[in-house]
Amino acid sequence: MKIIEIRASEDIIKKQSEIESKIAAYKSAQIYQLEHGGPGPVADYEIMAIVNEHNSEFEIVIKQENLE
Repeated sequence: MKIIEIRASEDIIKKQSEIESKIAAYKSAQIYQLEHGGPGPVADYEIMAIVNEHNSEFEIVIKQENLE
């Protein structure tokens, strides 16, 4: 599972939606490429890593700031 850190809790839903959308688009492009040939799909490195290395599993956590 890929851990994604963000700074503010208000951004969790937005970030979750954004990543899920990009994963869906990348997976669709992979299927299209397998069916029709041509070059492989391209996405942000983070999205490709989530799909290819982490079986599309990710978790968003709030980054802890050091208050020292």
